[in-house]
Amino acid sequence: MSLLSAPIAAASSALFFALSFLSIRRIRRTEPIPERSERPPRIWRRIHEGLRFVAGDTSLRTVCLASAAFQFFFAATMTVYLLFLPRELHVSATAVGLSLAATGPGALLGSMLAARLPGRFGYGAVLVSAAALGDGAYLCVAALHGSPALTIPVLLAVNFVFGIGGQLVNVTVMAVRQAVTPDGMQARAAATITFVGMGLTPLGSLLGGFLAEEWGLRTSFLVTAAGMLLSPVLMALSPLARLGRALPAAVECGSKAR
Repeated sequence: MSLLSAPIAAASSALFFALSFLSIRRIRRTEPIPERSERPPRIWRRIHEGLRFVAGDTSLRTVCLASAAFQFFFAATMTVYLLFLPRELHVSATAVGLSLAATGPGALLGSMLAARLPGRFGYGAVLVSAAALGDGAYLCVAALHGSPALTIPVLLAVNFVFGIGGQLVNVTVMAVRQAVTPDGMQARAAATITFVGMGLTPLGSLLGGFLAEEWGLRTSFLVTAAGMLLSPVLMALSPLARLGRALPAAVECGSKAR
């Protein structure tokens, strides 16, 4: 039995969205509006420029590939996760929701740490270690057995750690991406990376469902959770891992890959 009825849950979500809206309205900083040419380039040309710019810069290309790998395997992992918990671990729907909700406090802590850790240990070290810690935490779930009284605290801890690592990576990656991208390419670079990453999530979900049917839930969860570690591996093998305490400078749109 759920803790909240559907109307109360919907009302709570609406309340938090309203609080988010009011918080954003309190931001008073005015961003400069770039000058527009009389005839802006066609949409397909702008898409091509964004793709070319991201592909031509080593840091942005790695961010794009690492994001794609994470989103693909995370979608596959979540597909199996929502079946694995009630069927294999016999966890109630309420406990499943609570375990996922633990990501929120972890993300809050991760956002606070993101303001300090890169300046102390370096952006590259934080990126790789946070991604490895957060993504690797899910491997613990595949080893769980026993009663819900024992497994639920572990699930809460896993999702809390995942929230910390995930938010650390999100904030740090965004800082690096914005630092190396000229102002005129910010939107196109962000759209390109988001499209490539999020565009693979349906395929990841299909893979998770296929593996769950063919290999069983526990094995499938172990495989898909291990697949998420491809993201920190890609970053560790790239120049991103060597970033120091200072953000890199923006590259010119016409420059070659570094």
